[in-house]
Amino acid sequence: MMKTKILGLLAFGLLAQPVSAMTLVQYDPLGNQASNVPLAPAIVAPGVLAGDLTQVGFEDFWSNADVLPVGRISSSPAIDLGQYLTFSVSGRLDLDALSYSLLSYLNAGATIASIRSSTDGFAADIDTLAPSPAAGIQLLEFDLTGLPVVSGSTEFRIYFYGAPADLTDWADLASTARGASGLTLSGVAVPEPGTFALLGLGLAGLGFTRRRKA
Repeated sequence: MMKTKILGLLAFGLLAQPVSAMTLVQYDPLGNQASNVPLAPAIVAPGVLAGDLTQVGFEDFWSNADVLPVGRISSSPAIDLGQYLTFSVSGRLDLDALSYSLLSYLNAGATIASIRSSTDGFAADIDTLAPSPAAGIQLLEFDLTGLPVVSGSTEFRIYFYGAPADLTDWADLASTARGASGLTLSGVAVPEPGTFALLGLGLAGLGFTRRRKA
């Protein structure tokens, strides 16, 4: 009887155990990168599938070392829905944040960065940030905690616009070789509900077997 109680408590503990957010996907533009070539993920966590990071609607071609060139950035204060970075992830995911290591070259860099997703057909910003106008690397951290647990394939789009000087600066993605962290999506890969049920039944069955032997 005591062993059965212990197994029951173990099952409850496993099911109730909080799980810390981790890096689910990372894009790290090491080496020479061209803006018109999709960037494959450098890290993909177990239980997750991820597509390439691709640019849509920017100028045709730029190249640089250890950064992914993104731009040039428009001074329009309105979001340009035809110009963005995009990638897709698949899995049952409880998302925490998307971090973007932005490398600005001028002291009048891009001033607005927004992120949207296919969960609502890209209809509304999930989060909008105003990067510092100072040149150099800065980490943009988009808050994704307001999203429900996503399942299947989910696409994200990142927009840059509202630069104080039109088409004079970029929003390049900086790599670990530049002392940055590229683009990272963090959260938790959530098992399907049936997985928890099977775990509970397995532990309960083990307890029943042990009780019969006793």
